[in-house]
Amino acid sequence: MTSLQTWAERVCREIKKEYYPPNEEIQLILAALLCQGHILIEGKPGTGKTQLARALSTVLGGDFKHMSCTPDLEPSDILGASLYSREKEKFIFRKGPIMTNIFLLDEINRSSPRTQSALMEAMGEGKISVEGTNIPLPNPFFLIATESTVEKEGIYPLPEGQKDRFFLTLTPDYPGREEERWIMKRSGKGETAKTVSGPDELRARQGEVLEVHLEDGLKEYILDLVDYTRKDGELVTGISPRGSLALYRGSQALAALKGRDFVIPGDIQTMIYPIFKNRLSFRQGPYGDMPDEGEYINNMLNRISVPPIE
Repeated sequence: MTSLQTWAERVCREIKKEYYPPNEEIQLILAALLCQGHILIEGKPGTGKTQLARALSTVLGGDFKHMSCTPDLEPSDILGASLYSREKEKFIFRKGPIMTNIFLLDEINRSSPRTQSALMEAMGEGKISVEGTNIPLPNPFFLIATESTVEKEGIYPLPEGQKDRFFLTLTPDYPGREEERWIMKRSGKGETAKTVSGPDELRARQGEVLEVHLEDGLKEYILDLVDYTRKDGELVTGISPRGSLALYRGSQALAALKGRDFVIPGDIQTMIYPIFKNRLSFRQGPYGDMPDEGEYINNMLNRISVPPIE
């Protein structure tokens, strides 16, 4: 898997010419991309989400589209619609912005539930349905959606079932002092990322991830973690099979990004928080309080032992 690690280092190096995140954050994004998953970013405004998506599309050699959500946004504004052409005397399908390789959808929870649900088919099946016709999305297709966690007005919270469609969730914070100094220094005169990959290579890399070995003992470990959430009365619902598969595949991808062809327990433990975070649905406490996801996951990891590995 050293070739995949070399590819990832090359991609990471170019992205960091335009964006400041730590290597761990970029690795999580690449892991989701290699697993053909999609990511939800919760965070404060102005933390460089658009810049990251643009840099990623440039480095990977794909098309990029960006759309900001509003309550009046219709599904056709994203998916596309047929318009009548007087010149050709027939309806012509006009592609929506979703027909791209990397699609950044800002503040998804500002769009109506009807518009949110229109994205679920695209995320799950790699196609859209418009006026009774199935239209395949470009391959690769990678959705980066951001969710506003600051404002409360004009917000339509994502249902649990829709959050489960996202492979993982990131929660970037403001940059540290050194990173922000770098941003100021770079402003208006920094290096520009260049294309170092392409769609064909990315599809090949996605296939390589499937070859990463995961011991039976570690498969049981993943099942133990998932089973823990399903039996815990503190949760309304446990982790779904989609979530357990994401942890399985994500651990393979992370191992490959680190140059290994086998998974170790640390891969699972690194991936569990971003994958489980928005899949944990807690019951309210007696005073309306809600447990912290990070603390809950840490307690779970402390209580469940890693089975013997051959």
